[in-house]
Amino acid sequence: MPHREGIREYLKDVQVHGVVIDWGCGTKPIGNYLLPNTAKFVNIDKLDHVGADLVLDMSNRIEIGITADFAFCLEVLEHVWNQKTLLMNIHRHLKDGGVLYLSQPFFYEVHKEDDRIRYTHHGLRQLLEECHYKVEDIYPTVGDLDHAEGYIVRARK
Repeated sequence: MPHREGIREYLKDVQVHGVVIDWGCGTKPIGNYLLPNTAKFVNIDKLDHVGADLVLDMSNRIEIGITADFAFCLEVLEHVWNQKTLLMNIHRHLKDGGVLYLSQPFFYEVHKEDDRIRYTHHGLRQLLEECHYKVEDIYPTVGDLDHAEGYIVRARK
């Protein structure tokens, strides 16, 4: 999957510390993407069989009592009807100056029955800014910005 390899390539030099929340952790592949670290990971997913620390519907407003230095939301946005609610949940649980890494496919095969909504890089920027993030980088995982298989974004609270 070239798109996922593009995500892995983008994240290979990312160093995290403190508390990291992985929103939509799945089987927790983020640990395979990052440099070795001593961060405390909190894994959230809607599926109870993936071994997440918290099983929650992230498309509804939630409060988990944790704030993080870093957040990851990889390949989740396209599966959620309420993207703004999800992004505001993440925003609320990020420390001031905290960093969000978000990815989504774009020109990519439909991969699940709940694969619903995809954004161009312009749409991702607007969505994140509407949710009070400062977008620092939008990177095409394969191709260029206008012909991307997918995107990864770095944004700051």
